[in-house]
Amino acid sequence: MENWLISERCLSDGKRALPGAARFLKQKKAEGALICVLSDRSMRTNQQMADAFQKQKLPIEEADLYTTVMAAIDEIARTDGSRRLASMIGSRGMRDLLERAGFSLDHDPCDWVFLGSDHHAAYSDYCYAAKLLKQGARLILTEEQFQESSRDGSLLIGPASVCAMLEAASGTRALHVDFPSPMLLYHAMRYLNAASENTIFAAADARREIPAAEAAGIRSVLVTAASDENTDLFDLSSKPTYVVDTLEGLLR
Repeated sequence: MENWLISERCLSDGKRALPGAARFLKQKKAEGALICVLSDRSMRTNQQMADAFQKQKLPIEEADLYTTVMAAIDEIARTDGSRRLASMIGSRGMRDLLERAGFSLDHDPCDWVFLGSDHHAAYSDYCYAAKLLKQGARLILTEEQFQESSRDGSLLIGPASVCAMLEAASGTRALHVDFPSPMLLYHAMRYLNAASENTIFAAADARREIPAAEAAGIRSVLVTAASDENTDLFDLSSKPTYVVDTLEGLLR
């Protein structure tokens, strides 16, 4: 039985489900396949994300979601589980997951500074984070976005740009959990208790996600309808195992 790790963008554009996505999920679940939807978003809680998918008629439960914040938590548990004092620049979803995992937040000094999308962070928040890093905390970036867009379409500075600033200000290096790092895929497979040889990753971003699949040793499917850019596959150093327009193209 094949197990599926699926980039959330292969299922929805954020407002509506992509063609064939609901049928793909229903058929694979009926076949008994393990499904894990991957997300780097932490503005909303996992339950809120699941509710939003269900409003789009996508059969996704909270337990089907695995995020970069969850991967960061699992990586800490694997390597240094006793350190649980943290600070964060992020939103409700990040705080919810960290508290549920037993982290004590808003500590000075602390062990970890988690960094995600936070449209309300101020210059003073960045200075405070840099101070914590200088004191010995480790920076963890959960969203590898240099730019974001507001609801009116205006440009916003993304978490990856803030990360670069904090690294320069503190003289430290962050742990990067999001693509192109394979860390999210490694921990998602552990979450499913799935072996790499039985796992396929449905990707939306050829330049960031396909190299991660190759590094993790799993097969990949590039879903072109989910991509924001026209990518020439011949220019890629890491190439997908399969290419389809939508997930429906994988059904027999």
